[in-house]
Amino acid sequence: GPSSVPSLVPSLMPSTVPSLIPSSPPSLDPSRVPSSVPSISQYPSVSCDEDGDKLTAQFFVRLKANGDPMIKDCEWLQGQENERINSICTKRTAGNKSLGPARNVCRATCRICERLPSSTPTSSK
Repeated sequence: GPSSVPSLVPSLMPSTVPSLIPSSPPSLDPSRVPSSVPSISQYPSVSCDEDGDKLTAQFFVRLKANGDPMIKDCEWLQGQENERINSICTKRTAGNKSLGPARNVCRATCRICERLPSSTPTSSK
């Protein structure tokens, strides 16, 4: 029979008998109460209505040879040649949770804000 004390080492053999008490199925109805904590987008969206980018907004370019992140701002990006802007704007690599790629930070300079879906939520009623 089973021992009265749990073992410290897991068994090598999985049990073959299914549990007699299955976990309860998921609820059919969604919860009516929204969570109290608002979700925060990793990359806040920028609407096209704004006059260009925030020039001081920083983005991750790439890792330097020494492993340090290369970080630039939108003002720097705007001063680059079109070919270089396009090259930087196609990268999708984020440096960390706070620094996204140029395409997410300098949307107007990267000219991708017009491809954003509408930010106005539509009612499902």
